[in-house]
Parts: sequence; C-alpha cells; structure tokens
Amino acid sequence: MRLRVAGYVLCVWALGLAACVSRSPDPGPARDSHFTGAWVVEQPYHALYEATVYTLEPDGAVNSGPTYTVDGYDDRYVTGSVADPQSGVRCTFAGRWYSIDDATIVIDGNCSDGRYREIVLGFSTTPAQNAADSDADVVVLSVAGEDGWVHDDWRWRWRRCDEPGCGLP
Repeated sequence: MRLRVAGYVLCVWALGLAACVSRSPDPGPARDSHFTGAWVVEQPYHALYEATVYTLEPDGAVNSGPTYTVDGYDDRYVTGSVADPQSGVRCTFAGRWYSIDDATIVIDGNCSDGRYREIVLGFSTTPAQNAADSDADVVVLSVAGEDGWVHDDWRWRWRRCDEPGCGLP
C-alpha cells in the first residue's frame, strides 16, 4: 500500500513539474516597434505654443520631458492629455504603453479624479509616416472603454523625434 501511495505521489509530482517546465513566460502586451522612440506632442496653433517630448520605450515605459513654451519650460503643464467634456475629468500620459496594432496605441493615464485609465489613441497616418519625421494625425478612440473623450486643449500634432532636443530650443 505504501508503495502504491508513494508511486501516486511521485506521479503527481512529476506531472506538476512537467506542467511547470513546459509553460513559457507571458511576453506581455505587444509593442509595435515603429511606435518606440521619442515623439513631440505639440500644440502649434496656440499663440503660446506648447510641446512635450514623450519617449515610448521598447519595454513599455512612457517617459516625458519638460514642456516647452515660447516663454521657456513649464514643468506644471503637459500636452499629452485627454478629457471627458461631460465630467471634466482630465488624464495625462503616465506609466506604461502598448500597441493593439500598427495604428493603435494604449497609454496609461493618471487622471484628475485619482484614478488610472487606459487611453486608446488611433493614428490615421500609415506606419511608414508614423516612423518618419512627419506629422501624425492622432485621435482619442476611448478612455477606459468610454467614448466621447477628447484632447481638450489646442489642436495637437504628433511628430517623431530622432534628433537630440527634438528641434526645440
């Protein structure tokens, strides 16, 4: 009887070990490489001109630099923001990012009501245009699964930045 129980225990242990060994690590969310790198998110049609440089890292981190204005740098304001016109809640880019496909990215948002929400952005320009130093037309598709959110500031423009300083003074 003991031998049978020991054999059963050994069999269960071996099956569990095999199941653990055969599992591959979760690769995490996809990150389309043409989105990685520095982006200038600017509001060129505002008299004060604001631009914030965001770097979408290959590991999913989102890093932001200071915001440049015609009056110099402003650490209290960023151009990477969306808002719900109904509630007045505003979210700024923070934390992590990933891509859904070659035209859609998701960026974590730190929101004025203390919640974090996923901001889904759509690029209507082609991946080749997004990867070049050209303007990318970007729209807010949803925030935390809700429609109706907008970039509630001056019209924004996204452009790739592959040079030090991104052409900002």
